[in-house]
Amino acid sequence: MAVLGMARSHAEIDYRGVNLSAADFGYYSPTDATANHLPGVYGTDYAYPNDSYFDYFHGLGMNTFRIPFRWERIQPALDGALDPTELARLRHVVDYAASLGANVILDVHNYARYSASPEMKMLGTPALTDADFANLWTQLGANFAGDGNVIFDLMNEPSDVTTETVVSFTNSALSAIRSAGATNLVLVEGNGYSGGHSWEQNWYGTPNSIAMLNVVDPGHNMAFEVHQYVDNNPGVDSDYSGTTDNVESATIAADKLMGFTDWLRSNNLRGFLGELGTPASELGVEAMYNGVNFVENNADVWMGWTLWSGGPWWDAPDGSSRYLLSLNPVVDSEGNIVGNAPQIDALSQFLNPVPEPSTWLLCAVGGLVFLLRWRNLAPSTVAPSARRKSGGN
Repeated sequence: MAVLGMARSHAEIDYRGVNLSAADFGYYSPTDATANHLPGVYGTDYAYPNDSYFDYFHGLGMNTFRIPFRWERIQPALDGALDPTELARLRHVVDYAASLGANVILDVHNYARYSASPEMKMLGTPALTDADFANLWTQLGANFAGDGNVIFDLMNEPSDVTTETVVSFTNSALSAIRSAGATNLVLVEGNGYSGGHSWEQNWYGTPNSIAMLNVVDPGHNMAFEVHQYVDNNPGVDSDYSGTTDNVESATIAADKLMGFTDWLRSNNLRGFLGELGTPASELGVEAMYNGVNFVENNADVWMGWTLWSGGPWWDAPDGSSRYLLSLNPVVDSEGNIVGNAPQIDALSQFLNPVPEPSTWLLCAVGGLVFLLRWRNLAPSTVAPSARRKSGGN
């Protein structure tokens, strides 16, 4: 097996952050492309987070933002040029994060599909080939090769394909990125929604723990990314899908990451927790803390974590309703920020300390700017995409 980004000799977490969603919205069906709003209308079907979200979470001490976006929007025609408007939106996100000293993970949030109407295309078929995927990453790699704060997340949660297919299109993309001159860190996800809990299982085909050892990065700068949710109701909802508030236990996230962590260590590899989502219940908050604490305490193989999720359109602007796993600030009926999400407050020891008293005025001004921006956010005219899928993660 080739050495692909070896486990670290030092024990420090490099990346702590959050997913900022909405550019991935408009995807409703994994089987019927005509049901999806792709590419869709900007501001109606999807949006990118504005600067205030970066300001808020960076102010809490986070240094990394995972940005899910859709292949169908950045490249409306397979093997065609990248859409200049969408590319400009990504460029703004990258540049603004850089101005804060923060990192951006560019996440192609496509589940091994290209889902624009009228035809659903699956990677590993003649309709959507490794070469198509490599073409996308050749162009993304060339565009962001010079950005030291950019990390490439090749494909979010591959599903309904063989694990050998995942290995094949992953290797094609890695080769394309390196051939484009990009040395950026690359995150590689496994089959079966890349669940941490299911890394060694075989319900989706060859276990990731076996097949993903055949991934080869010519640039030797990659990590394996997994996702972990904490809901499990055997016989009803046993897939850790992030769709219910039934938290199995306070230690479930940490427990389910142990096998993957042992696999990383045994194979001298690096890992990244790309999504960790829990509800704001007391048990959910404990599960969030214990999951992050586990990663932090195994920093010889873990590079970092990004929580699920913040960003526009998850919550009602008047605070009347919140997405089950929302990490956005809590607001009152007037849209005024009244606190952080409980999951966030539980992680304060892992983030930057509270500013010294002499900086409180500066923080208050910054908070006012964020509040004004926050209250100007337009609500979604469509429901967010159904973001979890059955059968794993």
